[in-house]
Amino acid sequence: MALTFPALPRPTLRRALPALADRPSLLAAATVLLVCVPTGEKDVTAAVHVTAADLASLALVTLTALNLLRGKLPVLSRATCVLFGGIVVAAAVATIGSIDPATSVTGFVRLTQVFVLVPAGVLCSLRDRTDQRLVLGSFVLAALIQGVVGAHQYLTRTGASYTGQPIRAVGTFGALDIMAMSTVVSYGLLAALRPA
Repeated sequence: MALTFPALPRPTLRRALPALADRPSLLAAATVLLVCVPTGEKDVTAAVHVTAADLASLALVTLTALNLLRGKLPVLSRATCVLFGGIVVAAAVATIGSIDPATSVTGFVRLTQVFVLVPAGVLCSLRDRTDQRLVLGSFVLAALIQGVVGAHQYLTRTGASYTGQPIRAVGTFGALDIMAMSTVVSYGLLAALRPA
């Protein structure tokens, strides 16, 4: 018995890929919004947790690198490269100086992703006002999602435990990421209050 798989919608993919190449800020916005996707219970003993937002950020960084190699995006200034390089060097020194450098490599990769690669990708994807509005709008929408979920958790007493009561708002992040929801909401507020 042969298995048959449905054909992928190739015309849709052919239209989507050039659109992403022309407007990489779509991937930046997707990365922000995918942070809101619940990841379920996390294994606290696992060194790495790969999420949908991680995959979107990988796509953003890959597309940014390809566009930079093709000369389609503005090159980062020397000062910006020095700042990003300083973060990588500091993280590398901390990794090498840790008690177990081999185990600390995952932390080095995550730190480089969050504080260097993704910000550089976002910076390169912002070419005009539309890109800025798209990325800032994704921060506002993510903040609204987390705020609504957090308020629901508090009001219905379905949140994480706080002083023995399930009232702590944690959004879609779960009880282990206690500051994630407030961070996303804070970024959304800053994006909403930006000057026009």
